[in-house]
Amino acid sequence: HCISSAASDVYKRQGLACLYRQLRQHRQQVQALQQTVATLGTSLQQAERANRLKGQFLGHLGHEIRTPLNAFIGLLELVLQRTEDGSANRGSLELALGAASDLRELLGDLLDISRIESGQLQLNPAWTCLSHSAEAVLGVFQALARQKNLDLSLEFQAPSPEPQVLVDLSLIHI
Repeated sequence: HCISSAASDVYKRQGLACLYRQLRQHRQQVQALQQTVATLGTSLQQAERANRLKGQFLGHLGHEIRTPLNAFIGLLELVLQRTEDGSANRGSLELALGAASDLRELLGDLLDISRIESGQLQLNPAWTCLSHSAEAVLGVFQALARQKNLDLSLEFQAPSPEPQVLVDLSLIHI
Protein backbone atom coordinates (compact mmCIF):
# COMPACT_ATOMS: atom_id res chain seq x y z
CA HIS A 1 0.00 0.00 0.00
CA CYS A 2 2.91 2.38 0.71
CA ILE A 3 4.48 1.64 -2.64
CA SER A 4 1.30 2.43 -4.54
CA SER A 5 0.90 5.64 -2.54
CA ALA A 6 4.48 6.67 -3.41
CA ALA A 7 3.95 5.72 -7.04
CA SER A 8 0.74 7.71 -7.05
CA ASP A 9 2.59 10.75 -5.69
CA VAL A 10 5.24 10.36 -8.44
CA TYR A 11 2.54 10.15 -11.10
CA LYS A 12 0.83 13.22 -9.64
CA ARG A 13 4.10 15.18 -9.64
CA GLN A 14 4.88 14.09 -13.21
CA GLY A 15 1.35 15.04 -14.24
CA LEU A 16 1.68 18.43 -12.56
CA ALA A 17 5.09 18.98 -14.18
CA CYS A 18 3.63 18.07 -17.55
CA LEU A 19 0.68 20.42 -17.02
CA TYR A 20 3.07 23.17 -15.94
CA ARG A 21 5.16 22.72 -19.12
CA GLN A 22 2.03 22.79 -21.27
CA LEU A 23 0.79 25.88 -19.46
CA ARG A 24 4.15 27.61 -19.98
CA GLN A 25 4.10 26.68 -23.68
CA HIS A 26 0.55 27.99 -24.05
CA ARG A 27 1.49 31.20 -22.26
CA GLN A 28 4.44 31.65 -24.65
CA GLN A 29 2.17 30.98 -27.62
CA VAL A 30 -0.38 33.51 -26.34
CA GLN A 31 2.37 36.10 -25.86
CA ALA A 32 3.66 35.44 -29.39
CA LEU A 33 0.13 35.79 -30.76
CA GLN A 34 -0.40 39.03 -28.82
CA GLN A 35 2.85 40.38 -30.24
CA THR A 36 1.76 39.34 -33.76
CA VAL A 37 -1.62 41.04 -33.30
CA ALA A 38 0.09 44.21 -32.08
CA THR A 39 2.47 44.14 -35.06
CA LEU A 40 -0.43 43.58 -37.47
CA GLY A 41 -2.35 46.44 -35.86
CA THR A 42 0.61 48.77 -36.32
CA SER A 43 1.06 47.60 -39.92
CA LEU A 44 -2.64 48.17 -40.60
CA GLN A 45 -2.47 51.70 -39.21
CA GLN A 46 0.60 52.42 -41.34
CA ALA A 47 -1.09 51.03 -44.45
CA GLU A 48 -4.25 53.08 -43.80
CA ARG A 49 -2.17 56.23 -43.29
CA ALA A 50 -0.20 55.54 -46.49
CA ASN A 51 -3.46 55.01 -48.37
CA ARG A 52 -4.86 58.31 -47.05
CA LEU A 53 -1.67 60.12 -48.03
CA LYS A 54 -1.79 58.51 -51.48
CA GLY A 55 -5.36 59.70 -51.91
CA GLN A 56 -4.45 63.21 -50.83
CA PHE A 57 -1.46 63.22 -53.16
CA LEU A 58 -3.54 62.05 -56.12
CA GLY A 59 -6.20 64.63 -55.32
CA HIS A 60 -3.70 67.47 -55.15
CA LEU A 61 -1.86 66.23 -58.23
CA GLY A 62 -5.12 66.01 -60.17
CA HIS A 63 -6.05 69.58 -59.26
CA GLU A 64 -2.55 70.85 -60.08
CA ILE A 65 -2.61 69.19 -63.50
CA ARG A 66 -6.21 70.05 -64.32
CA THR A 67 -5.74 73.82 -63.97
CA PRO A 68 -3.08 74.21 -66.70
CA LEU A 69 -4.81 71.51 -68.76
CA ASN A 70 -8.02 73.57 -68.79
CA ALA A 71 -6.02 76.58 -69.99
CA PHE A 72 -4.46 74.42 -72.72
CA ILE A 73 -7.90 73.14 -73.79
CA GLY A 74 -9.22 76.70 -73.87
CA LEU A 75 -6.35 77.81 -76.09
CA LEU A 76 -6.85 74.85 -78.42
CA GLU A 77 -10.56 75.68 -78.71
CA LEU A 78 -9.71 79.32 -79.44
CA VAL A 79 -7.18 78.36 -82.13
CA LEU A 80 -9.67 75.90 -83.65
CA GLN A 81 -12.33 78.64 -83.85
CA ARG A 82 -9.86 80.80 -85.78
CA THR A 83 -8.68 77.97 -88.04
CA GLU A 84 -10.47 77.44 -91.34
CA ASP A 85 -12.13 74.11 -92.02
CA GLY A 86 -9.83 73.17 -94.88
CA SER A 87 -6.62 74.06 -93.05
CA ALA A 88 -3.87 71.43 -92.97
CA ASN A 89 -3.43 71.94 -89.20
CA ARG A 90 -7.11 71.60 -88.26
CA GLY A 91 -7.00 67.79 -87.97
CA SER A 92 -3.96 67.95 -85.71
CA LEU A 93 -5.57 70.61 -83.55
CA GLU A 94 -8.79 68.56 -83.25
CA LEU A 95 -6.75 65.49 -82.32
CA ALA A 96 -4.85 67.45 -79.66
CA LEU A 97 -8.11 68.88 -78.30
CA GLY A 98 -9.67 65.41 -78.15
CA ALA A 99 -6.64 63.97 -76.34
CA ALA A 100 -6.55 66.88 -73.88
CA SER A 101 -10.29 66.51 -73.23
CA ASP A 102 -9.85 62.77 -72.64
CA LEU A 103 -7.03 63.53 -70.21
CA ARG A 104 -9.23 66.04 -68.38
CA GLU A 105 -11.96 63.39 -68.07
CA LEU A 106 -9.40 60.88 -66.78
CA LEU A 107 -8.26 63.42 -64.19
CA GLY A 108 -11.89 63.95 -63.20
CA ASP A 109 -12.24 60.20 -62.66
CA LEU A 110 -9.02 60.20 -60.64
CA LEU A 111 -10.38 62.99 -58.46
CA ASP A 112 -13.66 61.09 -58.05
CA ILE A 113 -11.72 58.03 -56.84
CA SER A 114 -9.80 60.22 -54.44
CA ARG A 115 -13.08 61.68 -53.12
CA ILE A 116 -14.61 58.21 -52.79
CA GLU A 117 -11.63 56.95 -50.79
CA SER A 118 -11.71 59.98 -48.50
CA GLY A 119 -15.49 59.75 -48.04
CA GLN A 120 -16.06 63.14 -49.66
CA LEU A 121 -17.98 61.95 -52.73
CA GLN A 122 -21.68 61.64 -52.13
CA LEU A 123 -23.37 59.22 -54.49
CA ASN A 124 -26.96 59.90 -55.58
CA PRO A 125 -28.13 56.63 -57.11
CA ALA A 126 -31.48 56.51 -58.86
CA TRP A 127 -33.35 53.71 -60.59
CA THR A 128 -33.40 53.96 -64.36
CA CYS A 129 -34.16 51.69 -67.30
CA LEU A 130 -31.30 49.48 -68.34
CA SER A 131 -31.79 50.41 -72.00
CA HIS A 132 -31.45 54.14 -71.21
CA SER A 133 -28.20 53.54 -69.34
CA ALA A 134 -26.86 51.32 -72.13
CA GLU A 135 -27.78 53.94 -74.76
CA ALA A 136 -26.03 56.68 -72.76
CA VAL A 137 -22.84 54.64 -72.51
CA LEU A 138 -23.13 53.63 -76.16
CA GLY A 139 -23.31 57.32 -77.13
CA VAL A 140 -19.92 57.95 -75.54
CA PHE A 141 -18.31 55.03 -77.34
CA GLN A 142 -20.02 55.86 -80.66
CA ALA A 143 -18.28 59.24 -80.64
CA LEU A 144 -14.94 57.52 -80.10
CA ALA A 145 -15.73 54.99 -82.83
CA ARG A 146 -16.63 57.76 -85.31
CA GLN A 147 -13.24 59.38 -84.67
CA LYS A 148 -11.68 56.12 -85.88
CA ASN A 149 -14.13 55.77 -88.80
CA LEU A 150 -15.87 52.81 -87.15
CA ASP A 151 -19.58 52.11 -86.80
CA LEU A 152 -20.80 51.03 -83.39
CA SER A 153 -24.37 49.97 -82.72
CA LEU A 154 -26.29 48.12 -80.07
CA GLU A 155 -29.14 45.70 -80.46
CA PHE A 156 -30.90 45.57 -77.14
CA GLN A 157 -34.08 43.62 -76.57
CA ALA A 158 -35.10 44.15 -73.00
CA PRO A 159 -37.43 41.67 -71.41
CA SER A 160 -40.78 42.85 -70.18
CA PRO A 161 -40.89 44.47 -67.71
CA GLU A 162 -37.66 46.25 -68.62
CA PRO A 163 -34.91 45.78 -66.01
CA GLN A 164 -34.11 48.72 -63.78
CA VAL A 165 -30.56 49.55 -62.68
CA LEU A 166 -29.33 51.73 -59.86
CA VAL A 167 -27.06 54.44 -61.32
CA ASP A 168 -25.72 57.81 -60.28
CA LEU A 169 -26.54 59.64 -63.51
CA SER A 170 -24.33 62.60 -62.58
CA LEU A 171 -21.27 60.35 -62.89
CA ILE A 172 -22.05 59.16 -66.41
CA HIS A 173 -20.04 61.36 -68.76
CA ILE A 174 -22.30 62.03 -71.71
